[in-house]
Amino acid sequence: HEDLIEKKIDDNDFLFSARLSIDYINEKYDLDLPVLDGIETLGGLVIHAFENIPSQGEKISYDDFIFEVQKVDGNKILLVKIHNNRI
Repeated sequence: HEDLIEKKIDDNDFLFSARLSIDYINEKYDLDLPVLDGIETLGGLVIHAFENIPSQGEKISYDDFIFEVQKVDGNKILLVKIHNNRI
C-alpha cells in the first residue's frame, strides 16, 4: 500500500500522486481540472494531455493548467505538479 501525496504548495501550485482521481482533486482543492470520458486519474489526464507517457521533468500547458511530471517509474507517472493559471 503506497501513501498518496496531495499537497497544496501555494494558491496556484499543487503536488499530487498521479493515482488520485480527478473528481477527488476537483472536490477537495476546487481546481476544476477537465473531466473527460474514460479518464479517471490525474496520471490518465496527463498522458492524454501529452498524447504519450512523458519523461520526468517534462511540462505541458493544458486547459489553463501547467502539468509538470515530477516522478516516473518506467511507463508509470507517479507524481505531478500542477500550476493553476486561472487565478
